[in-house]
Amino acid sequence: MEPEVSLILQPQTLIESEGTVSSLTLTLSEPPPDTGIVVRVNAPNLSEFDLTQAQIEGGEITLEEELQQELQTGLDGTRAPEVPGAVVAIVSPSGSWYGASGVADLENDIPVETDDLFQVGSITKTFVAATILKLVEEGALTLEDTLTTWLPETITEDIANAQDITLRQILQHTSGIPDYLTEIFNQAAIDPTIFLTEWQPEELTEFVNGLDPLFAPGESLEYSNTNFILAGLIIEAVTGNNLAQEIRDRILTPLGLENTFFAGEEEVNGEVVNAYWDFDGDGTLNNISFVGLSWAWAAGAMISNLQDLDIFARGLFKGELLEEESLEQMLDIRPTIDNPSYDSYGLGVGTIESPNRFWYIHRGQTLGHPSNMWYSPQDDLTYIELINGFSDDNLVRDILPPFRRGIADEVFEVTLTQQTAQITLPVLNDGEIEGEEIAIFTLETGEGYSLDPEAQTGTFTIVDGVLPEPTVSLSSEPELLIESQQTPAILNFALSETPTETGITVTVDSPNLSEFNLELIQVEGGELQLNSEARSLLTTELEQRVTQTVPGATIAVTSPLGNWVGASGLASIEDNTPLTPGDRFEISSITKPFVATTILKLVEAETLSLDNTLTDWLATEVTDIIPNAETITVRQLLNHTSGVAEYTDTLFGQAATNPTVLIRNWEPEELVQLIDEQDPFFAPGEGWQYSNTNYILAGMVIEAATGNNVAEEIRSKIFEPLDLENTFFAGEEEIPGGYVSGYIDFDGDGVLDNTSIVNPSAAWTTGAIVSNTEDLTTFAQALYQGDLLSEATQTEMFTLVDSGDGFSYGLGMMSFETPDLGTVVGHRGGTVGFNANMWYSSEDDFTYVDIVNGRLNQELVRDVIPAFREGVIPTVGNTTAYEEFDITLREETAQITLPVANDGETEEEETATFTLEEGEDYDVDTDAETSIFTIVDTVEDPLPNVALGAFPNQVVEGDTLTLFFEVANIPEEGLYVYVDSQKTSIFISI
Repeated sequence: MEPEVSLILQPQTLIESEGTVSSLTLTLSEPPPDTGIVVRVNAPNLSEFDLTQAQIEGGEITLEEELQQELQTGLDGTRAPEVPGAVVAIVSPSGSWYGASGVADLENDIPVETDDLFQVGSITKTFVAATILKLVEEGALTLEDTLTTWLPETITEDIANAQDITLRQILQHTSGIPDYLTEIFNQAAIDPTIFLTEWQPEELTEFVNGLDPLFAPGESLEYSNTNFILAGLIIEAVTGNNLAQEIRDRILTPLGLENTFFAGEEEVNGEVVNAYWDFDGDGTLNNISFVGLSWAWAAGAMISNLQDLDIFARGLFKGELLEEESLEQMLDIRPTIDNPSYDSYGLGVGTIESPNRFWYIHRGQTLGHPSNMWYSPQDDLTYIELINGFSDDNLVRDILPPFRRGIADEVFEVTLTQQTAQITLPVLNDGEIEGEEIAIFTLETGEGYSLDPEAQTGTFTIVDGVLPEPTVSLSSEPELLIESQQTPAILNFALSETPTETGITVTVDSPNLSEFNLELIQVEGGELQLNSEARSLLTTELEQRVTQTVPGATIAVTSPLGNWVGASGLASIEDNTPLTPGDRFEISSITKPFVATTILKLVEAETLSLDNTLTDWLATEVTDIIPNAETITVRQLLNHTSGVAEYTDTLFGQAATNPTVLIRNWEPEELVQLIDEQDPFFAPGEGWQYSNTNYILAGMVIEAATGNNVAEEIRSKIFEPLDLENTFFAGEEEIPGGYVSGYIDFDGDGVLDNTSIVNPSAAWTTGAIVSNTEDLTTFAQALYQGDLLSEATQTEMFTLVDSGDGFSYGLGMMSFETPDLGTVVGHRGGTVGFNANMWYSSEDDFTYVDIVNGRLNQELVRDVIPAFREGVIPTVGNTTAYEEFDITLREETAQITLPVANDGETEEEETATFTLEEGEDYDVDTDAETSIFTIVDTVEDPLPNVALGAFPNQVVEGDTLTLFFEVANIPEEGLYVYVDSQKTSIFISI
């Protein structure tokens, strides 16, 4: 079945004057394959958005296949005969394309690849100019320093006007210094071996000694490579360091340019494509790759590839590399004179203006490698072209027009690489008054996916200026709350206008929440959100989970006053894939509550009994290995009182000398054999000792009792009834989309090792389940609130044994006491590369789940308990101690119903106050901003007596059920009656 894709847009209204950022969220019904899923989006109003600021997470915007083929055909057809090979990159918010045509090596017919290394010639000048500007930022020099400020007299004495020529002038080619390459090429016409000489920079400057200047400094502009030889010498004079090292330290390393090098000055990591030139004019291309680049040095000796030049261009021209003032100096351009390559020139960067856009550019040309690096700020578009043949032509005129026509189409494609992807796109402020406009985005049908008919199209309303903020008012009823009757307090919220799709989040000051039964809170027309303090604490806690040993972490909490989920770090170090809240992990020993619950479901079905022994169900070849098998009960397996030895001690002992034992496939019977001839911890029922072997045996009992695979039993009894779509039994069933990688420094070398090769069969029913925070939250709430088991089996699960280690253990359940959250129940898990926690407090109806893909310092439950007694978790979970909460209003009116709590104590009359706080997105109605309730223990009038009847006695789906209420002593103000059933809970006003 094909995955279904849905589209959600927010916010509903975009304000041009504020440059509101729109968000397009695309969600798949299941994780995509490794290659991703290509989804088509029709967007006829893209001109209303600033595409240069577009960002995407969870996927990438890709060009349509037909356009990619057209670009490839254009590249193949444009490449001239004197060009053996060429590569081109076009990178833009509308999609990117990398193309290659021809060969890197004529002699061996090796195809050129898009990531191959090329000489980039004079693009080196942009790197040199940026390095000087970095030194200016550091205060090491100024652009008004002259040549004589930094260079020795042996160099400057033969350069006319050296005492007046500034750094700015050499970077902008306004120095008037002649070009040394003119002299080199004149000599090369007679003696080509001049290019084989190993030149020193000082020797290159000698070619212009005694030559007349082209003009007085600053009086004109003429391109001269000598300028950048001198610039390189100045960098070395200022820093006392090698030029290549300075460029690496200030540009290559900060931008992560791993495929860019300074030839002749440092080792080039990788092969550079061959250079070709019909040097002797005989019609045959000569391989001139043996020619070094010392003759070009700071004017043109760098090596790079398409990807690195794109990163460099974007980092430079988008202001990520230089400070704002430095970039302004670089781009302060001056018109050129009779220069076919540039319309104007700044500091190490030129410009041209095509019919469609303005470009910052630099061209390059060594003996066999022409190059182009262009960037358009108008479209956030980069064009890179690298060639391995001597040519005066370039390919841009035949590549860019079809690209421009292609992206002008109303349809774009997104390759979804994660289950949820988000495109953020600021609305464009064109400065014109246009009134209200509409922008529409619609999913189109395509191969490999289906469309969610309820979330296929979304619209934005675009307005010029800021809309008036809605006004929020608060009212309440009744005034008197009676504890003995658990009177519901009702808070009514009203907005002056309809909220946007994302709603309006309002903060309510509520210092008396402890007076109310938060477990019975109900909301209509909105939803509760954790307050800003709680969200901030959780965000900080999450970020602190990501350490050198933990690549990624996710946390989810649920409470009566709102839920929160977040993720931080990486799902895969190797691919640098960000972790998302919906990602799946191995949950290790949290598998045990699933197994215990499955057995209790079988007890309910009378398939087995908790008092059955191992010999009742398991084969003699298994029970013969286990001392006391004939007296060990299923109950004792589940609560770790069996005394059975621990198989993982033997397993990990073997793994210390032979790690392959963790990779092989294990049968459950083989795992049990690992404790053969081991003494029990104690006689059955005589102590407590956590042992994973208990749950291997429990899994075998399930299979023996049902004649079915344990994974299928858990799925049918838990996964499917609870709709846990992201929970699977690893090794026993297929996991569509897989799960995140686990990491551990297995060999102690300080580098995290990927544990994906570890076979989950080694954990089986003690720890092989895979899940995510959402599913674990659903499972914990259903299990511990009594929705999954009968009252009798729930009681069995909650029958505890003291572990002697600060907590108690029931049937697949840990339990410990806390000052603020009361009794906390749940389980933790830890395996090779993963750690997980799943906990629930019934006192606060609070669920906490966290999962990480690395090694924590909380390896045992006793290490976890302190975090529930002090710190972020009890602060967030103890909602009765909150003094404010947030509610997101989805409709113009919303209502919170909150019963007063009956604490059973006799107290004086009390008051409870609720007050609207000021917010950024709304105004408060000062005449209706506070509600006050009076709380009393009881009233002297006789209590109302309510009788309930229903008709008919039996109903099927679709029938109407009528409820009859008979009330004696009904008060004048009416009565709120709380009705509870297995399916729903409601308040009724009588």
